[in-house]
Amino acid sequence: MPEDHHGPCPIPECGGLSRRIELTIHAEAKVSDSFTVHTGDLQAQDFSIRHSDFNGLSSATDARHDGATTSSIAGKPPQGESDVVQVCNALISHLNSRGGNWRADCKPSGPEEGVDCVTADGQSTMKMQVTRLLDQSTFKKLANRGQCSDEFSGQQMADQLSAAIESKANKFADQHRSSIVLVLDGRHAPHVLPKFLDKFCDDNSEAVRDLGFEAVWIVGPTSELIRRLDSLH
Repeated sequence: MPEDHHGPCPIPECGGLSRRIELTIHAEAKVSDSFTVHTGDLQAQDFSIRHSDFNGLSSATDARHDGATTSSIAGKPPQGESDVVQVCNALISHLNSRGGNWRADCKPSGPEEGVDCVTADGQSTMKMQVTRLLDQSTFKKLANRGQCSDEFSGQQMADQLSAAIESKANKFADQHRSSIVLVLDGRHAPHVLPKFLDKFCDDNSEAVRDLGFEAVWIVGPTSELIRRLDSLH
């Protein structure tokens, strides 16, 4: 019967007892262009969102149990249309996660088309026009002070959202509007709160649909905070 070995076994080639092992590990990490945390159940009255992006903006939104919403934002206002493609690609990713097959490399179209991005799924084309929900007064405060904060009622936010949609509708002829998907950039805006959007769609989805866009979406900082506004579902 062979003897039991209780120590290291010799290496057959040289009889030595020590080994040197060299191991190379290659890892890849995907770096996101933003960081977002939201607390509370999506259907809860109390809900908070914290969002920061690498463009230099950070925002905090808190829905209170009494129905009011506080919102603050700090950083540098966006320059030009630098973030338009990001918003469109966020919507495309959301649609594809629900069975869509839209091309991910959303490309800006020429200004003569009146849209910001165009994508296709092999059968049809989607033309997107992006508008920011943060108004110029907010950007002016950011430019002057580096931060701003405010408190809103649900009705104030509903009026702001409706006004943003109607303002964009007025810039397109009726026959042109039907081929446009309106995308509202709400990544740093309080209007993406789920309970608020539930009520907004209950009260206003028909009026939004009657404006004649192919579709109207609001894009928040995460897929869970992206919502179609001209439909109850």
